[in-house]
Amino acid sequence: MEAGDTLQHDALNGSAGDESWPLREVDLTAAIERGEFLVEYQPVVSMRSGVITCAEASLRWAHPHRGVLSQDDFNPGVERIGASALPGQFIVTEACRQLGIWSQRGGGVPSILLNLSVIQICTAEIPEVLEDSVARNGLAPSQLTLEVSGESKLEKSPQLLERLKLLRQRGYRIVLGDFGARHTSMPLLMQLPVSGVKFGRTFTVTLPNSAVSREILSNMARLLRDLGLTLTVAGVDKDGQLAVVRKYADIELQGALIGGPVSAEALPASVNFGALSQVDLHKAGGG
Repeated sequence: MEAGDTLQHDALNGSAGDESWPLREVDLTAAIERGEFLVEYQPVVSMRSGVITCAEASLRWAHPHRGVLSQDDFNPGVERIGASALPGQFIVTEACRQLGIWSQRGGGVPSILLNLSVIQICTAEIPEVLEDSVARNGLAPSQLTLEVSGESKLEKSPQLLERLKLLRQRGYRIVLGDFGARHTSMPLLMQLPVSGVKFGRTFTVTLPNSAVSREILSNMARLLRDLGLTLTVAGVDKDGQLAVVRKYADIELQGALIGGPVSAEALPASVNFGALSQVDLHKAGGG
């Protein structure tokens, strides 16, 4: 949900981030028991091969009175009452269950990306929830990628750094998200035990009209390739953005042009592979 849409949604319906909504932990527990929480999946596709490399799991709350709420709608309220562990555990458990189904069926989705908040990653329960969910569904830790973002929190949280190191040691992949939104985050890239980097929509939208942004992308694609790290460009929503990134064969793409968040059942058929059909990989370089 774009920022403007979120503001309009909040104004009309109120969100869990609005203190006028007296959200309680018991409300979250009841919502989970009633099946109001659901997970949608957005494909991430390899520019080189054109296949799905992973799916980003996003939590939605189908609230009976406030409509369908995104994570951005209810996370502030959840954090305010100190109940971040509940939705965090739910999305890990459900996403791993679904990935197990895809793995058994050979469904073409080899891994899951989880965009957990800094608070959720640092909860005491999350390492055990991850371990139990992976084991229960016959998965390998390397099939789960944890995306972390929020530069100010990342830079000031020794606890987060230690937690990420622990998770990386256990085999989970770590991606530094929303890269380039404020600055190039090079100190974070050197400090965190990351497997890759993800440029967010805020950066991607500038690519067609900013020579500086295009130069940053070119240099980062080359650097990350040399370091053996992955590069994902998210927010590829328009042809002009794809026209810029199409020359980089080693990157992964995510955005509305490829496919938006959908239910697990709808995911395979929802991917717009035709958007990549015009990409000439013989001319595409590695940056």
